[in-house]
Amino acid sequence: MELDKATIDDINKRIALGHTYARISKELGLDWWTVRNHAKAGWLGTKVQITIRLNKLATEGDPKEREKLVKQINERVTYLYEGGKALGKTIDKIEKTING
Repeated sequence: MELDKATIDDINKRIALGHTYARISKELGLDWWTVRNHAKAGWLGTKVQITIRLNKLATEGDPKEREKLVKQINERVTYLYEGGKALGKTIDKIEKTING
């Protein structure tokens, strides 16, 4: 199933907020696989990707391949950091609203 750009952006916004594929598919009325095929990796998936690359990095002998793994790890860590930062801003707004 093809989705329009606005729906894909909405899916990825929700992923960045830590929502699961199941929750997104239910809320948007989409099939789980449709959401999965159009979404960036969620936080847990990104953690798994980092772990796999770190394990490969420990045994990789080729300097070019090691450099590639380091770049991929850096991209995924940055993704988690930016997601956490955005979530922190959301929490700050909620606390300000609650506390007046």
